[in-house]
Amino acid sequence: LNPTMVISEFLLRPNCSVERIFLENQDFQLDDEKLEIFVNVLGTNHTLKELAIDADDTFTSNGWNKLSSVLCNATSIGATYASNHTITRFGRNPNQQPDTVRHFLEMNTH
Repeated sequence: LNPTMVISEFLLRPNCSVERIFLENQDFQLDDEKLEIFVNVLGTNHTLKELAIDADDTFTSNGWNKLSSVLCNATSIGATYASNHTITRFGRNPNQQPDTVRHFLEMNTH
């Protein structure tokens, strides 16, 4: 059973109203592949505010860029408007996030 897929399928349901998810699992490791699954969810889910995952992450700059683009897609005015402006927390340690991701998450708190 893939926990990333189970969580993402749950969050993609139209009637999902979950605002916070906190996961603790020492065996769960986040990588770009799993991050992309969550990025796809965040593109359509606008109720989730916090996805806190207590796990080691091995994101590359490519993975972080994908997350950044769903938080603020600057390709057009419509894309920026449709970006996810709800989520305020992602991952375990904000200090390990690139400045752009941390900035967009902070903007969503206001």
